[in-house]
Amino acid sequence: MVKYDVGTLRKKYGVVEDISGTLETLAKDSTNPNTFMQLAETLGRPQNFYHGLTNPTLTARQDGEVYRKTKLSDLEAYVTSNTDQILETFDDKKSLDLLLSLNLEKAGIPEYDEFVAAVQKQKEIMQLAEGQGDIETYLAKNLSSEEDWRQTAASILNVNESYKTALLQGYLARDSKKSSDVIKKYSPNFKEFVEITKRKAEEKGDKNFYLTMGKIAIAKKK
Repeated sequence: MVKYDVGTLRKKYGVVEDISGTLETLAKDSTNPNTFMQLAETLGRPQNFYHGLTNPTLTARQDGEVYRKTKLSDLEAYVTSNTDQILETFDDKKSLDLLLSLNLEKAGIPEYDEFVAAVQKQKEIMQLAEGQGDIETYLAKNLSSEEDWRQTAASILNVNESYKTALLQGYLARDSKKSSDVIKKYSPNFKEFVEITKRKAEEKGDKNFYLTMGKIAIAKKK
């Protein structure tokens, strides 16, 4: 196992991001000679390596993808073997950032499951606020528990977009506060919850946990 060093981790991420960017650029514009020269240089080849090939674009993409996969595997191995050392550097904020960045699943632990439900609710609220998700169903579920007068007023939803928008914003604000309060309540447990999440990732072989963890480890403090 290579000893953990945040500088080494940052370099490994940089390599993966650079080759991923080159491949993305190549996919958008396969006529730019600078992209081919950049890829050749990355692979340790002469800059004009792809010039004159029968199908330079296909060859470059294949070479680049092989290189990307190799470097990604190297990155995954590094963060996986240094998971405990990386997590030791996490404060409560980074622990929460990691939890919020993952698709959490309940684990049969009451406190953890309540936290997971709150995080899932918060993500749903964010989607609805951006105009995504099933807004009609969300409104219907909330209205079904309201007093008769509000349900009656809701009958104008189909013809009054302003009322519909105001109603949605009110429900979102209310639910956002509820889920935020639950998340804040468990702030002393963030690191414990990360450990629970890590165990679940180990059981499932979830590489996303480790890559996300590493990404947050090198993120600059705001």
